[in-house]
Amino acid sequence: MRESLEGGKVTVWLEGDKLRGGFALIKTGKPEENSWLLLKMRDEYAKDKGDETKMRPNSAKTGRSLEEIAKS
Repeated sequence: MRESLEGGKVTVWLEGDKLRGGFALIKTGKPEENSWLLLKMRDEYAKDKGDETKMRPNSAKTGRSLEEIAKS
């Protein structure tokens, strides 16, 4: 994992309610910046249509909206 982080690319497999399948975490920007981009890899869970954050915006764990979470 350390080598992957230092190299600027980490691949993971997620088994969540909303995020499932392979993802790549790619470092962007200058080396001194801590900027990363999370990309969905093409696999059996990849979808060509729809935005999961718009289709199911509430928390998978609590069912609360972002506004409700921000108030707490």
